[in-house]
Amino acid sequence: MKIDTKKIVLIGLFSSISFILTRFLSFYLLPSSRVGFGDIPIMLSGIILGPVSGAITGIISDLIGVILVPAPSGAPYFPGFTITKALVGIIPALTYKYFKGSDKLKLVLSVVFTELICSLTLDTLWLSMLFNKGVMVILPARILVRLIIIPIEISIMYILLKGLVKSGNLDMDSL
Repeated sequence: MKIDTKKIVLIGLFSSISFILTRFLSFYLLPSSRVGFGDIPIMLSGIILGPVSGAITGIISDLIGVILVPAPSGAPYFPGFTITKALVGIIPALTYKYFKGSDKLKLVLSVVFTELICSLTLDTLWLSMLFNKGVMVILPARILVRLIIIPIEISIMYILLKGLVKSGNLDMDSL
């Protein structure tokens, strides 16, 4: 994989936006359910720059967040969440690369797969381990939050990707 200056700058930009959206512009409904849109820049990074760059974006945004703004619950650093953020960048990139169909369908599948695998499965497992609570205690509130967030994430990402295509900065045929 060739990393050029433009890619490094975009990874830094996406990481910074994710950090700000996650640490300053999100809120907790419950200790296990954060409402925010910090995953959008990571998913966009994966779609636009590829899976490795998406993973790097997720890792950087998570590590910077942990270093600069510790969790409000006082929980220590947990590497599982960093792995999850890397997957948030990888899954949409692989969905776009390997699934057939329109870009709109790929976008929907990207967000749904990412939320199911990362937020509902892995993050719920990590929270269960971290707070020593059963998965089924944590999961219902997380499902409710994801049902609200998924359509919003899809809409925001569609608008951003369509704008990038229209401006000539991104080459995606059917958006």
